[in-house]
Amino acid sequence: MGPEPFASDAGQDLLGRLAGSTEDERRRVLREILGGVNRIGDRSFDWFEQDVVDAAALVALSVPGGRELLADVGHGAGAAVVTGGVDIELRTQALAGLELMLQPGNDWYDTWIDGDEDCEGARTARAVATVLRSSLG
Repeated sequence: MGPEPFASDAGQDLLGRLAGSTEDERRRVLREILGGVNRIGDRSFDWFEQDVVDAAALVALSVPGGRELLADVGHGAGAAVVTGGVDIELRTQALAGLELMLQPGNDWYDTWIDGDEDCEGARTARAVATVLRSSLG
């Protein structure tokens, strides 16, 4: 268990769920997670802060060159869950969601970073954000 993408039981569950789905289904789940960031904590929303970090990392791993640039981030996110066709909207949602997680006041930040901007979780999240930002041009 840790702050890195897929280093939690929930992250491994997400990978398992996506591995058994089509690319269209994967994109739908990623959009659901990333598009609902503002609903985290709402009883009708099934996703949490760690899920946003995991989903953003999956999008970053799916952009051209992402797997090579984030080779140390995978934690089991092999080719089975890398999703082709991650469009600009999905990449933008991933970056926006991840940037929110890098701000104080949410459970992921307060648990794993809590002001230590040089910790492993912060470094990994910034590396993912850099790949996403680069993919947007």
